[in-house]
Amino acid sequence: MPDLKVKSSLEFLRCGDAHIPEVIRLLHKLYKELDEGDDERVSFLLTEDAVKRMISRGVTTIIAACDEGRLVGIITLTESQAFYAGGPYGCIDELYVLPEYRSRRLGSSLLDEAKWLARTSRWQRIVVNTPKDRIRWGATLRFYERNGFGVTGNKLKFQL
Repeated sequence: MPDLKVKSSLEFLRCGDAHIPEVIRLLHKLYKELDEGDDERVSFLLTEDAVKRMISRGVTTIIAACDEGRLVGIITLTESQAFYAGGPYGCIDELYVLPEYRSRRLGSSLLDEAKWLARTSRWQRIVVNTPKDRIRWGATLRFYERNGFGVTGNKLKFQL
């Protein structure tokens, strides 16, 4: 895959082994914000070896937004495939932006990078699971809808 493009003062890059500690730092913040289990359980799951294995398998891509060399947002995508989808498609597993970088369209820019990856990978669509509590996560749903995703069952889909 070619290098990802640069937008404004932020750099978007595909994460590799050198970025793993910062990726883990951001994922910890995401899971804490989502109240996804205790810190001990998350730390057990989010080891450098575990992240390295996921990246090295070649089906999970982590795209990061960097500001002056510091990761300030990430999106993780995993390639899947299904007959109903018409072939390969991408799943957004995580999307996180540091609070001080929110409301600057950084989340939308990360989604744009994901869409670019999807097109160059010839995926048919990108999906993201929708939360069960749509009232609590209404702003999240509206964010994805503003970025071209539509609700389909328990997922939001961006058709390419």
